[in-house]
Amino acid sequence: MTTPTCTPRPERRASRPTGGWTRRALCLLLLCPAGLKASEYAADFIHLGTGADAAGMAGAWSTSKSYATSFFWNPALVVDDQPLKVYAEGVSLFDGLSSYQSAALQWQVRERWALSAGAQVNLVTDIPRYAALADGRDPSNPDDRSNGTSSGSAFDSRSTALTVGLSREFWFDILLGQGLLRNRLPARLAVGSSLRLVRENLDEVGASGTGVDLGIKLMVAEPARVGERSRREFVLAVARHNLVAQDLDWDTPSGQQDALPGGLRAGLSYQDELRRLALGWRVALEYDDLYDGTWHLGTEWDLRRVLILRGGVAAPDFGEAQLSLGAGFHLRHAQVNYAFTQHELGGSHRVSLELRY
Repeated sequence: MTTPTCTPRPERRASRPTGGWTRRALCLLLLCPAGLKASEYAADFIHLGTGADAAGMAGAWSTSKSYATSFFWNPALVVDDQPLKVYAEGVSLFDGLSSYQSAALQWQVRERWALSAGAQVNLVTDIPRYAALADGRDPSNPDDRSNGTSSGSAFDSRSTALTVGLSREFWFDILLGQGLLRNRLPARLAVGSSLRLVRENLDEVGASGTGVDLGIKLMVAEPARVGERSRREFVLAVARHNLVAQDLDWDTPSGQQDALPGGLRAGLSYQDELRRLALGWRVALEYDDLYDGTWHLGTEWDLRRVLILRGGVAAPDFGEAQLSLGAGFHLRHAQVNYAFTQHELGGSHRVSLELRY
């Protein structure tokens, strides 16, 4: 049997029918690659990402630093003056085709050491069941295929990923120039790794697998006066997802195995601050080579550390870019984030909550 995984892929194009059962069938066909590509897109629900903050920047988030959601995009975490961060999100995606819940925790266990943990759950319900083809019928022949009439019953698909990671920071100076013209640029290098456990359940069968991610994040800031933060900073980030992976092993008589796809994500960001206006801004450009490859361009503007506005685009070549918009609000120890993202299967509104202590 083939073992599809029910998550969206941006490169698949199709129109959306209006019928509820027909749309569920489309979800199964479009979101669950079967046959030739079943293994290529195994467990791709993971790449829905975590956080409305990241979604608002179209996924240009591997260079992000002080967010609980950063663990998914790059396991190299950055420690700041808020040692504990907790995040949660539960949304309905793609005009209700699927529901998605995620949660994360980042904790400074020691100076310059950070521990991360997260969970992702994607659920597609009421997928219509169809009767098996009669003996002698060839599914590759259009005349022998199903007429699209459901048998009247349905099943569910549930995908779960649990992730734990550990990160370490190193602080040093970069020396530029010589003699009296020598400048010291404060720099930090974060290195981290995470282990992910994946479980897929489709109808009455299931599969389990594991993957290991590795990431680095280099931050170079301009010199600052004593007691002040650096105003400008460059961040270079590289993350390798599923660097080491164990195939999804399905508990079926055929012993089907699907390889977890590995991907390299690299990005560069620049941030600055207009102190007279109490306005900070950041722009990030990233590339993810998973599947056919995708560019992510995003920006965020932070006004008085109270209101954050975000926007971004993502596409293989920006010729058919999908737009994302978002906003965030700081409320004492809480930050509420919202994002709207475009997709062929329908736009999605995402809201997430992050607590910081």
